[in-house]
Amino acid sequence: MDITAILNEIATLSVEDRIRIVQAIWDTIAQSNTARITPCLKMDEV
Repeated sequence: MDITAILNEIATLSVEDRIRIVQAIWDTIAQSNTARITPCLKMDEV
């Protein structure tokens, strides 16, 4: 993978498209980490 080529291609995108890419990355990270997140304590358990 040529990271320079990828970064150059991203640089040509509009701001809206860059935002969409970041959102897609965050969504992917969130989905992959969902199974590893432990439940939070309820307020009455604190």
